[in-house]
Amino acid sequence: MSLIQDAQRFPVTAVMIVGAVAAVLADASGRSIEHLMLVPGLALSEPWRLVTCILPHGGAFHLLFNVYWIWMLGRVIESRMGSPVTAVLTVLCAIAASGLEAAMMHSAVGLSGIVYGFAFYAYARGKTDPRFYGVIDARLIRFFLGWFFLCIALTELGVLSVANAAHFGGGLMGFACGMRRRWVAPVVLGAVVAAMAFSSTQPVPTHMLRRGADQDLQDGKLGPAIEAYERLIEGGDMRASTWNNYGIALQDSDRLEEALEAWGLAIELDPQRFTPEFRKRIQLELQGRPRRSETPGAGAPGPRTRGADVPDHGTRGDGSSESSPRGDR
Repeated sequence: MSLIQDAQRFPVTAVMIVGAVAAVLADASGRSIEHLMLVPGLALSEPWRLVTCILPHGGAFHLLFNVYWIWMLGRVIESRMGSPVTAVLTVLCAIAASGLEAAMMHSAVGLSGIVYGFAFYAYARGKTDPRFYGVIDARLIRFFLGWFFLCIALTELGVLSVANAAHFGGGLMGFACGMRRRWVAPVVLGAVVAAMAFSSTQPVPTHMLRRGADQDLQDGKLGPAIEAYERLIEGGDMRASTWNNYGIALQDSDRLEEALEAWGLAIELDPQRFTPEFRKRIQLELQGRPRRSETPGAGAPGPRTRGADVPDHGTRGDGSSESSPRGDR
């Protein structure tokens, strides 16, 4: 049977694979896929991210590993349970996998949570449903459990950044959905949602706040960007990149006096990230102006000067990102 015929028979499985490949290609081509990403602080207000974040991946091996197992396990489940049930199972596993990561204030990408969900769903169904007898044997379950603990070890050793909570959440939801006790899956789902709701009341970690500020700046959401940068500054963030991007946001909001002072402090913190011409211009503009120790207030307009050698909002002068690495799963 051809791949096209298989895709027609198993549309849910095919859509996941095509979507994952498309997201990776879009990311590699430089197109923004931030609207697909899991942002813990937005998990409840923008819940589609709990599902769409399964499409991006952290590299070729990550993508190929997940696509292989989705193709192998997805066809098994979809051929026995039908496409509607497979679609619902996919969404539930995605919510559980991404939701646990969001509850822990982590971001994550990839289909691994669905892979674990499918594997443990088939294993649980195999205990009572003749259609699944022998589909997942003990050896394969040992493989997935061994991979799970290996990923935890590699994460703790700093070798890889793996979304281990997503593996656990997806597998737990898959197993719960495969059990004969139908009340278990709603309990798992409710627990995940409750965990997300509780974490939403906790302070946002600095790296997530910085990432959100940089993304708001890139998207032109100047008010939220300025508010986030000020929260970072109030929390003691003295990175030149933070003050530089804060200055860009202020400049784009026509708060030019404040932008000059923000850039002045950024230059003091890290002079080498700015061109000599830019440093000289900012220093000349600031001469004769009283410096303030607190966050600058409104003032007279100054020159509209783009933030020196920073080519893109939310990046360092050397082009490296300030965002935290996203967990692969």
